[in-house]
Amino acid sequence: MKSKKSLAKVAIASTLALTSTVAIVYATPKFKEVQKVNNEDKFELVVEKVDSDTVKVALDNIEDIPKALQFSVKLEGASLKDGKNSIKDLITSEVETRLSNKDYSSSSNEILVDYTVNEENNTIDVLITAENSIPKTGNKIEVFELDVKSPDLTNLLAKGEAPKYKVIPTSNYEYKYISNTNKEYYTTNVEYNKNNIITMNTAPKISLEYKYLEVTDGEKLELTAENLGITMSDDDEDDKLKLEVKKGKDIITEFVEDKPGIYDLQCTVIDSFGERSDTVTVQVNVVQDDIKTPPTFTQNGEELKDITIDAGERFEPLDGVKAIDAKGREVADIKVTSDKDIDLDPEADTEYKITYTAIDTYGNKGEKTITLTVKANKAPVILGVKDHVLKVGDKFDPKDDVTVEDEDKNIELQVESNVNTSIPGTYRVLYSATDSKGKTTKVQSKVVVNPKITSINKAPIIYAEDRTIKVGDYFDPLDGVKAIDPEDNDITNDIVVTGDIVDVNTPGEYKITYTVEDSQKAKTTKTIKVTVEKNISLATSITIDSKINQLYIGSSSILTATVNKEADIKDIEWSTSDENIAEIEVLGRDAKVIAKSEGQVTITASTIDGSNKSDSLTIDIINFDNNDEIPSFIVSIVDKDIVTPLYGIGDVNDPLVLEVKNTTVEEFNKFIKDLEKLKTTLEDKYVDGNSTVYKIKVEKKINLFKFFKDSNDGYIEIRIDNRLDNYENFKDQLDLLLDAPENPGDGNNPGDENNPEDGNNPGNGNNPEDGNNPSDGNNPGDGNNSGDGENSEIGNNSGNGENSGEENNTEIEDSNNKDNVGKLPITGQESIIGFIGIAALGTGAFLLRKKKKEK
Repeated sequence: MKSKKSLAKVAIASTLALTSTVAIVYATPKFKEVQKVNNEDKFELVVEKVDSDTVKVALDNIEDIPKALQFSVKLEGASLKDGKNSIKDLITSEVETRLSNKDYSSSSNEILVDYTVNEENNTIDVLITAENSIPKTGNKIEVFELDVKSPDLTNLLAKGEAPKYKVIPTSNYEYKYISNTNKEYYTTNVEYNKNNIITMNTAPKISLEYKYLEVTDGEKLELTAENLGITMSDDDEDDKLKLEVKKGKDIITEFVEDKPGIYDLQCTVIDSFGERSDTVTVQVNVVQDDIKTPPTFTQNGEELKDITIDAGERFEPLDGVKAIDAKGREVADIKVTSDKDIDLDPEADTEYKITYTAIDTYGNKGEKTITLTVKANKAPVILGVKDHVLKVGDKFDPKDDVTVEDEDKNIELQVESNVNTSIPGTYRVLYSATDSKGKTTKVQSKVVVNPKITSINKAPIIYAEDRTIKVGDYFDPLDGVKAIDPEDNDITNDIVVTGDIVDVNTPGEYKITYTVEDSQKAKTTKTIKVTVEKNISLATSITIDSKINQLYIGSSSILTATVNKEADIKDIEWSTSDENIAEIEVLGRDAKVIAKSEGQVTITASTIDGSNKSDSLTIDIINFDNNDEIPSFIVSIVDKDIVTPLYGIGDVNDPLVLEVKNTTVEEFNKFIKDLEKLKTTLEDKYVDGNSTVYKIKVEKKINLFKFFKDSNDGYIEIRIDNRLDNYENFKDQLDLLLDAPENPGDGNNPGDENNPEDGNNPGNGNNPEDGNNPSDGNNPGDGNNSGDGENSEIGNNSGNGENSGEENNTEIEDSNNKDNVGKLPITGQESIIGFIGIAALGTGAFLLRKKKKEK
C-alpha cells in the first residue's frame, strides 16, 4: 500500500472534490468534463466473516470500470484492534498480482489508497485512485480486511455468549466512483445485509470418516456422530457442539426406511453460539433383507379368528385387521375375498369362507381364511289366528287365543280391527308382530257378523288385496276390485272409495277403504294398504333404432329409440346439438328431426329415470340441389312441390328416399309422367308405420342393345303416407305404373319408316322373311330358316329390304327392358356405332341358333 502524507491526502481530496468537472489521473491530471450519474440503489456493501475476529469488506454492483473510489464504513459493537494497523489493504496486492500476470494492457497501474480511521465515530473513510483502473472481479471490488475487537469480550465469554458486531455504511456518506470514461457514479442509499450480525466466534468444523453407510430395510439407525462416522471440532474446546441431520427439509434424529434405495443425509455441526459448520452429505444405502416368512394377520392386535354375528349386524371385513410382515411392519394392501355373496340377513344360518391375502415387500404371500357365521333372524310366529262367524250382538276379542312366538321375548302383538258386532257385515282383522331386528310377520283373519234373525239377505263381499306399486306407475284404486252380493250379484259399480289419496310420485304406505251396500242396505267395508316403492329398475341401455346419416334441407325423418325392456321408465328425452341446423319435434317417445340448414348435427336420445344412458347419431344436413352424387336423370324427376327428398344418394345401398306431399291428383300425375321417362323395376313394396313404401330401380332409356349393360341406373324409395287426402289414388297410379308392362314409347316403330333398310316392326311377327317363326316378336334378324337349326352365314343388309343369307334387322327390341331402339348404322362404318352394329348382328345370330336348338 502506498500511503502519502497529509499533503497528498489534501491533494487527493481536492481532486475528488473536482470529480464533478474533472477526471482524476495519477501524477499529472488532465482536466476534462465529467458526466454525473445518480447510481441510486445500485452500490452494495458486502461484509464477509474471515475468522472469529476478521472480516472482509467489498463493494459490489460496480458496473463501469472504476478509476477513483470513495466510501465510508462504520463498526457497530466492535472496533479496530490496533487502529489503522488493523486494516489489511487488498487493492494494492491485487494490482501487483495482475501486473505480474500481465493482465493489464499497460505495464503500470499506480494505485493511491488512503484509509482514515475516526476512532470517535468508529468509522473508516476510504479514498482510492488508480493510474488506469481499480481492479475488480466481475462487478465486485474487494477493498480490505479488518481485525476487530469487542469492548466486552471477557464478560460475554464468561456468560457463554459470543460478542456480536456489524459493519455498515456510514450514515449520510456519499458513495461515489469515477469511471475510466469520466463518468461519476454516486449515491447515499447503499444496499447491505441488515441482518448480517457477525459473531466473534470460530465456526465449528466437520469431517467424515466415510460417506457411505448400508442398512437393511426397516432397520433403525440412530443418527449420532459416532454412527455416521463424523468428527466434530471447534477452536474453542469449551464450546458445546451438536449434530444436525436433515433428510430433505426435515430434521431427523433416526433413520428408518422400508423401501430399498440410496438416501442422502445432510449433516451440519452447530456450536453453542449458533455458528454452523460446512454441510457434508452421508449416503445411506437401504438394501432389502432376505426374508422368507409370509405376513400374518391380526384383528385389534390379536390373532384373526372366526367371526359369528347375528342377522342384521354390521360386518366390515377389514375392521381392525392388519397384515404384519416378519419385521413387525404393517403391509398396506390387504385383499379380501368370499366364497359367495354375503347376505347379512339370511333366511337360515349361513357360513361364509372369508380369505385375507397380503404380499409383503419381499414378495412373500400370506393368506388366512376364517369362517363368518351369520345367524338368521327368524320372523315371529303368530299362533291362533282364524276366521270367525258371529251374529249381531256377539262378543268378540280379536286377541283371544292369539299368541306370538320368537327368540325375542315379550314381543307385542299389534291388532288392527274394525269389527262392529252391532252391524252385520264382513270385517278383516290384521295381526302383526315385529322383533327387535325389525322382522315383521303379518296375518289376517276374516270376521263375518250375521244378523241375529235368520238371514234373508247376505252382506256383499269386497274382493280387494293390498297392492305394491313403484314410483311413477299408473294407479287406479278400482283396478281388480270387485263387489259380489249373494243376492244382487255383481255390485262393483256401487263401491265407494275413501281414504288416502295415493301419490304415485311419493314413496310410502297409503290406506284405501272400499264400502258397498246391497239393495237391502247390507254394507261391507274393506281397507287395503297401497305401498309405493321408491326403488325402480333403471334403464341399462337405450338404442336409436333407425340410424340415418343424412337429411336434405326441408325434409324430416321420424326417429325411434328403444330402452331395455327391464327398465321401469321407458320415457325418452330427445335433444339436438344445434337447433339452427336441425330441430326436434317430440312425438310421444319418438322424435321428428326437421332439417333446416346445411351442417352437421348430433341427435341424442336419453333416458329420464336418472340412469344417464344415452345414444347418439350424427346427421349431415345438406342441400339436395348441391348434391352431385345423385344421378342427374334421378334429379330430373324430383319436383319439390310434389315430393320431398329426405335422404340418400340414389344407389342400391343408399336409395334416394322421396316422401309424397299432400298434393292434388293432377300434380301427382305430373310426377308419374316424369317417372315414366325412366325404366322402372319394383324391387320391394312394404308398409312402414303410416306409410306405404315402394323401392324402385330406375334406369335411363337409351337406344342400345340389351347385351350392353346400362350403367345409368339408380334406386329410389317413394313413401306415401296413408293419411294424405289422395292416398288411395296416388297408390293406385304408382301400382299401375310398376305392375304394367314397359311402355314401348308412342306405339309406333321407333325406326325410320322411310329408310329402305328399315323392315317391319321386329316385334309384330310380320317380318316377311321370318315365315318360320311368326310368333317371335323379339328376334331382330331371323330370316328364312333352313331347318338345320343353324344359320350358316350372316349377310350384310344390301339396302333393298332383303337379306341374302340371314337378314340383319337394324331394329332390335330388348326383351328384358321391352324398349324399342332405333336402327343401327351400316356395318363397317368408321365409328363406334359401326362396331356396335356388328356386335348386334353377331348376337342376333347367336339367339337364332339358340332358338333353333330349343325347337
